[in-house]
Amino acid sequence: MSVESYYTSLETRLGNALFFGGRSHLPYYPSLPPNAGLWEYTKSLNPFPIYPALLAMEDQAFESLKIHRNGKGEREGEVLDAGCGTGDMAIYFAKRGLKVHAIDLLPDKVSISRKNAEHELGSLYKANTNNPASTQTNAVRCLENLSIQEGDYHDLSPIFPDSKFDAVYTIETLAHATDLRTVLGEFYRVLKPGGRIALYEYDHWMSSTSEEGEMSKVHQYGGIDPTATGTTTTTTGSEKDGRGLAAIVRDAGFADVREEDLTANVRPLLRFLVICLFVPYVIVRVLGLEARFINTVAVVVNYRRGWKYVGVTGRKA
Repeated sequence: MSVESYYTSLETRLGNALFFGGRSHLPYYPSLPPNAGLWEYTKSLNPFPIYPALLAMEDQAFESLKIHRNGKGEREGEVLDAGCGTGDMAIYFAKRGLKVHAIDLLPDKVSISRKNAEHELGSLYKANTNNPASTQTNAVRCLENLSIQEGDYHDLSPIFPDSKFDAVYTIETLAHATDLRTVLGEFYRVLKPGGRIALYEYDHWMSSTSEEGEMSKVHQYGGIDPTATGTTTTTTGSEKDGRGLAAIVRDAGFADVREEDLTANVRPLLRFLVICLFVPYVIVRVLGLEARFINTVAVVVNYRRGWKYVGVTGRKA
């Protein structure tokens, strides 16, 4: 299944609308303190409300970019959103003062992103009209400068020159890369010296003990690079080393590479989904309907395979 077919499938669109409000990334829940009691633990099992946790994940990514403040105390920098989806994260970052250039491979996602940006800008215009002293003036200016266009992160040369950006970020898009090292090379090229990278992803590149048959279905129908695990044989006959995303980023030449394990922070919603979807997953497997319900399969399989969710950061030397 192509990336476009995956994202336009009814299951994907319905799941994103129901659980993620269209934002298409996992929410972030705060870690439990070491001395947490039974009540705190019980509360942590409940993933609702989801929306504040979605924004919390975006705040995590925003802060990891380490964009400096100007003399007015405002964040100021030019950043690339590589795989913007419906554009919500790019819009959120733009409202916080960044000059965002957002790209996506799929034309319909670009169209949706532009419509969402126009709607948000209209709301801010209205707020400023009703309250001329509104603090949203800078957000309006930054949203007006938000750029959204089609682009493939494997080759950014038709769009962006060398050393353009202060930062590049992705969130749950790199699994669709057919050549991750090429993508990272492009990110390195378009970053200014000292520019930062922030990648928030399932670590599909770590070693796995999952059954190859189950994961091959996830790859086939989920629009995921079939070589994006530590245990899958590539078309050239070589096998991934399974060291994980951070090691690959380090190999690409980035300095000060750090990995933050966010698995526990995203687990509440995934645990809830696994509980809800386990019986449908069994039915889908028995009936051979993986192509129609691949997200159902992926949630359960990834949860069983010893998955890991990471935030990987680094800078261009």
